Order: sequence, then C-alpha cells, then structure tokens
Amino acid sequence: MRIRTIGFLLTASIAVITLSGMAALYNQQRSRLARLDEAESLVKVIGHVSRFVEALALERGAYNQILISAETRPEQIEALVGPRVTMTDGIFVDTEEALSALPSKLEFPGFCGHELGALRCCFEFLRADASEVSVASYGIVE
Repeated sequence: MRIRTIGFLLTASIAVITLSGMAALYNQQRSRLARLDEAESLVKVIGHVSRFVEALALERGAYNQILISAETRPEQIEALVGPRVTMTDGIFVDTEEALSALPSKLEFPGFCGHELGALRCCFEFLRADASEVSVASYGIVE
C-alpha cells in the first residue's frame, strides 16, 4: 500500500511539473506570436505609407510638369493629372486600412504608443495636404 501511494504521489508530482512547464511555454509562445503579428502588421503599414509617399511625389511631379509647361491646354491637364490622382486615392485607401488594422498600442520593447500616434498624425497630415492640392489650386484651371 505504501509503495502504491509513493508511486501515485511521484506520478502526480511529475504530472503537475509537466503541466506547469507546458503552461509557461504556452504563454511565452503565445506572447511571442502576438509580437510577431504586430511586427508583420507594422511592416505592412510602413510599406503602404512608403508607396503612398511615392505616389504623392509622382502626383506632385505631374502638377509641377503642368506648371512649367506653357503649351498645356486645359483638356490635357485632366488627362495628365487624372490617373495620378486616382492612383494616389487608391493607395491612400490601402494605407488607411492597414493603419487602422494596427492595434492602438504595440507591445514592442522600446516602442511606445507615441510613435504610432505620430505615424497616424503624419499620414493624416499628408493626406489632408494632398487633398488641398489640386490643379485648380495651382491656378492652372479657372
């Protein structure tokens, strides 16, 4: 009887140690996977923002080309600028969706929510600036 009790206690203690180790590993791996998901979404946002900035620069380049070109007629202006504006608007929507998919507070070591807030503010500023800039605001079309 004593040997059975000792064997049962030994088996139970090994089971408790194994379960606690599994619980600790599960929690560690779960938080690691959550950080990996956050990193992946942050990288996607940075990619979308860089594409948006590039598209915005190309759009402004088209505006500048129209400004320096004296022989551009009003019907040519829409043909030159229209595709750029459409492309920039599509990229803006993609970037806005990726930015809104980010969690409000990222859990990276050394990364606080201020950087994410600054990124959102900069993006909104760029978009507001881009929406105010049009061919009409350059004084080309009356």
